[in-house]
Amino acid sequence: MEPENDIMDELNTKKDFFLSRVRQELNRAQRYLSFVSYINIDASRFNKASEIDSTSSNIEIYRKLKKLLSSSLRQTDIISGFHDGKISILLIETHMEGAGIVRNRLQESIKYFLHEMFNSPMNWRVDIYHGSFPDDENTPNIFYERIESNF
Repeated sequence: MEPENDIMDELNTKKDFFLSRVRQELNRAQRYLSFVSYINIDASRFNKASEIDSTSSNIEIYRKLKKLLSSSLRQTDIISGFHDGKISILLIETHMEGAGIVRNRLQESIKYFLHEMFNSPMNWRVDIYHGSFPDDENTPNIFYERIESNF
């Protein structure tokens, strides 16, 4: 990875910075009549996945998951840090249908990732929720609150 990408990756793991980017992208979507979507991934019900950010021995697992997510997304999309087995992704200029497609692709990728890392059964699924503004959200505040609730 390039140093600039490393710096941005480190910043995006900070909750406050990530949530400020959510507000910024929501404002941009409103101003330019564009779309912005989110994907919330919750792997907290699987003990090993929820321990990723709390044990130093699992730092490598976190990096591999982040790399998997990064390779599955566009460079403009923003990935939050991993907090208690949860991670959020902000999909820039993506409508509800596009977010659903990304969600399904990530569901499959994460299933294989969990199997490889934890030797999990292939039927394990993490909970992945998605939404889009203005597609299914009444207000920007509701959109923001749904992302914030993932932390």
